[in-house]
Amino acid sequence: MGKGSHHIFYNPNTKITVPVPIHGKDMKKGTFMGILKDAGIDTSNLD
Repeated sequence: MGKGSHHIFYNPNTKITVPVPIHGKDMKKGTFMGILKDAGIDTSNLD
């Protein structure tokens, strides 16, 4: 079994649930951007 886990974040205002991996190392940019997209956060000005 892997060493990682995930934290689950829920926003009751938007009713969006987003899992975030917690693995003890830096997160890849694509994973981070995907999490923000899933959370409904505009990433157009971050590239």
